[in-house]
Amino acid sequence: MDNQTTGGLGDIILRLFFALWPDESVRSRLVETAARLPRGTGRRVPAANFHITLEFIGPANGDMRLCLEEAAGRVTVEPFDLVLSRYGYWPQPRIIWFGPHHLPPELLALAFKLREAAEACGVDAETRPYRPHVSLLRKVARQPAWPDVKPIEWPVREFVLCQSVGTDKGPSYEILQRWPLGSGTTAR
Repeated sequence: MDNQTTGGLGDIILRLFFALWPDESVRSRLVETAARLPRGTGRRVPAANFHITLEFIGPANGDMRLCLEEAAGRVTVEPFDLVLSRYGYWPQPRIIWFGPHHLPPELLALAFKLREAAEACGVDAETRPYRPHVSLLRKVARQPAWPDVKPIEWPVREFVLCQSVGTDKGPSYEILQRWPLGSGTTAR
């Protein structure tokens, strides 16, 4: 399905997901981390697309988007620090990623609460275990030897709702809404 097609009621269908979005400092460190991987290993993910998915929504119309935004505005989790400190490889879908060794309880709580919010809005929630990561390379034939790891400290202070848009060069992500972490979360 095209990322933006007309639904039965004339609503535009969006491909959505909740995510952690790195600031420029974290993003530049992720670029350095990806650059340490051997050249020719796979296709590099554009730095503008670096994120950690919290909950994948998939196709959603305007009514579902509104429901998701309202539900996300009621999610309360305190800010936390995340340390990305390990490379990983998934043979299917052939991705090299960078992620945390240890999962802060606040991260797990945020992902769980957003999954509940999505289900309340009619989304068929993901059934696989939650494995937070930043995809660095795609279309990787086999796992390379890992370079030395330089941990990245990521102060997580907000989460976002994103739209995935298909382009000739692969997906591009657009932030639709932001919510700060902490009690009394409201959209920005």
